[in-house]
Amino acid sequence: MEKLPSKYISDKLKPAIEKYSKNALLRASISAIPFIGSPFDVFLATKAQKIVNDRIMNLFFDVFLATKAQKIVNDRIMNLFNELKEEMSTLEDRMVDKDYIDSDEFIELFMKTIEASTKTRNKEKIKLYAKLLKCTVKFQDRKKYSPEEYMQVLAELTMRELEVARAIYKQQKKEKRKGENEKQWALRCGWEELEKECPSIPEEDFRFIFLRLRKSGLIQDLEHIYYSSNKEKKKVVFVITDVFRKIMKYLEQN
Repeated sequence: MEKLPSKYISDKLKPAIEKYSKNALLRASISAIPFIGSPFDVFLATKAQKIVNDRIMNLFFDVFLATKAQKIVNDRIMNLFNELKEEMSTLEDRMVDKDYIDSDEFIELFMKTIEASTKTRNKEKIKLYAKLLKCTVKFQDRKKYSPEEYMQVLAELTMRELEVARAIYKQQKKEKRKGENEKQWALRCGWEELEKECPSIPEEDFRFIFLRLRKSGLIQDLEHIYYSSNKEKKKVVFVITDVFRKIMKYLEQN
């Protein structure tokens, strides 16, 4: 992991950590999060200068302790903490990998989750971040999943793009029937009704959103163009990728 410049530690990080140590409200909010709150509080108060990189630490303390735009950013971070408290409270002790919670990997992901939450005003997106972080602390095959990459995908998509992605996944969640090709499967699942299922999205914006979702690796287009049922215009079918299915199954864990 990248080391912090010594000048940054002396001039920026140590005073920030000292301020955090004296911020009773913030410390209480973090400590109240089941399982992860107390270790993270200890980390911020005593260990941050050893393992967190310059960019993330700079963002966290600047946005939380600065005076400009403090209320907006603080509200978003506190919203994340409240969502985390609710999500973590659903876990049983036997489900939680406490060694992972104490790892540099988890601390870094937690910091990135805080960073991502400061950049969105949408509470549903922050709820997704909290759900993802909850999933990471459960015992699992850590070579099989990539929560840091999942977080990056979520952070880069707008809420309208996530709305369309969810609608496509809802349609195509079930596997194909025997002997059914992908186009037949997608059409049977309701592809031509997708626009009706996303009424807040203007019709002319769907193509752009599809391209954005394809670039993110969540959907892929089929090679064959078909005519819509009313025979008036050509359409392209997009189907969810194995990666998208994997991310959603990860988030849907109880």
